[in-house]
Amino acid sequence: GSFSAETAKETGDPAAGYIHDLMYHVSRRGDTASAQLEGSARRLYDYLRPLIIKIAAGQRNSTVFSPDAAEIYAGYSEMSSQVAEDVDTVINALMLDLPYDLYWFDKVTGWSWSYGWDSLEISLNVAEAYRKNGDPLAVNPKYGKAARKAADNAADIVSAHAGEDDGTKLMSYKNEICNLVSYNYDAAYNPSMPYGDPWQLVWVFDGDSGTNVVCEGYSKAFQYLCDLSTFQSKKVKAICVNGLMVVGGGGGRHMWNIVTLGNGLRYLVDVTNCDAGMIGAPNALFLAGYSSGDYKSGYTYYAGGSAITYIYETEYGNMATLLGVDEVLMVNANGEQPETGPAQSAAIGGLKYKLSGSSATVTGPKSKSAAKLTIPATVKYKGKSYKVTAVKARAFKGMKQLTSLVIGKNVKSIGKSAFAGCAALKTITIKTSKLTAKTVGANAFKDIAKKATVKVPAKKLKAYRTLLVKRGVPKTAKFKK
Repeated sequence: GSFSAETAKETGDPAAGYIHDLMYHVSRRGDTASAQLEGSARRLYDYLRPLIIKIAAGQRNSTVFSPDAAEIYAGYSEMSSQVAEDVDTVINALMLDLPYDLYWFDKVTGWSWSYGWDSLEISLNVAEAYRKNGDPLAVNPKYGKAARKAADNAADIVSAHAGEDDGTKLMSYKNEICNLVSYNYDAAYNPSMPYGDPWQLVWVFDGDSGTNVVCEGYSKAFQYLCDLSTFQSKKVKAICVNGLMVVGGGGGRHMWNIVTLGNGLRYLVDVTNCDAGMIGAPNALFLAGYSSGDYKSGYTYYAGGSAITYIYETEYGNMATLLGVDEVLMVNANGEQPETGPAQSAAIGGLKYKLSGSSATVTGPKSKSAAKLTIPATVKYKGKSYKVTAVKARAFKGMKQLTSLVIGKNVKSIGKSAFAGCAALKTITIKTSKLTAKTVGANAFKDIAKKATVKVPAKKLKAYRTLLVKRGVPKTAKFKK
């Protein structure tokens, strides 16, 4: 008998998953599907699984498997009645448990099998891109071997520069990448070449001078080295972005890095164009600040006597939208970041906020029945920290059950009637020293508990008593430091 699958369940981009897991030293191999197998199906699965893993790693070429039929089945009768179902079930289980190790597998043409009196053979078809010498039943081992070697070489680079300060380390990574590869002009001029080739990262670190890359490889390699690194500042990070690069009257698709330094500001790093012979060589486009522009229309830099504009537009949308505006606001040539993105709303802890730039405004509670509220010094949202600097007017007005309030050390302004009508509010702790008559609105604390206790910074006791009574705190309230 024989069987060939028409289609099989898709698992995204298995090559990208395999490379990611190998390079980042994680494993997403599963056993959920195999746990459902028993008998001959489980024995066949246990035979095939380690061989699939070896093929992925470049340690085996052939995708023709010949298990000892006697170790799988009790005899010919059992094999003839079970093999069709077993092979179908087992291969689908392997695709669920080892989706990334099967990056080479052609799911469209699938697999075939045959059996005899005491023999069994199973063949998995190889996707054309991964075939060895065009053989549909043999995987070119260069891919798996290159991925393993790339992971080792990249780790050696990170180790070699582990003792450097952040700026020196970033420069070293740029130089290492440029020394390892050259720009692949043939691929760049191929209009059909898409972004998303997972092997670009591998080709940078595989030690083979014949495997060069385009901008995708340069930028992904730089981010990868940064991802593996421990920096002096926890704020340092690199991300890849893509869009359009315009030089003079022409331009085209491009991928580069945005690097956040310890000062919290974001800088351009275009490793591709810092390579020898390129427009920004060696460092004009490394940790650079822009001369003009904005995140909507693009940022313009100068290198090699030319204006170079980086625009976030891609075929999938604007990177500012995809990543969030705050992730793509860049520093200018004066070392300033003048832009702020549009405010976004967020609920964090028990409070609601408007977030803009690096500041947060408290807009209200998540629950109007809360008895205790703490306005923190900072909040964190989607990995970014914001100083809580303001309380919106009428943010907590009329919260009848509120009894205790803490106002954080970074609050500079409290809007009018922010806590008016909180009749049960009897304990207030103010940690900030930044409030003034101009920044606390009228009736901010009107109609709170008459015997409230207000704790304030020692140096502000007298000034805050005068200010807050004018803003509604009862004269009968007790102020203490």
